[in-house]
Amino acid sequence: MNAFTDDLNFWLALLLVALAVLVALLPTLIAIIRGAEEISLILLFNVIGCVTFLGWPVALMLAIRAPRRRDLLSSLPPPPPPPGR
Repeated sequence: MNAFTDDLNFWLALLLVALAVLVALLPTLIAIIRGAEEISLILLFNVIGCVTFLGWPVALMLAIRAPRRRDLLSSLPPPPPPPGR
């Protein structure tokens, strides 16, 4: 077996990196699960914000407060009837 995979520190470091990536992408995951309207904008803020640590809370607020697609569709007026009827 490989010496790295036998070491407990390797698995702990791998787990910490996976948790850090999960926390870093949390706003995007929330936006996807909620079905937010502007997922691409939230992803952009998330990627840039994780580097600067300033945009991450903005991305989180956008993910939580962004309107859902189904809410926007339900607020639209019904389509007009087809012509000739």
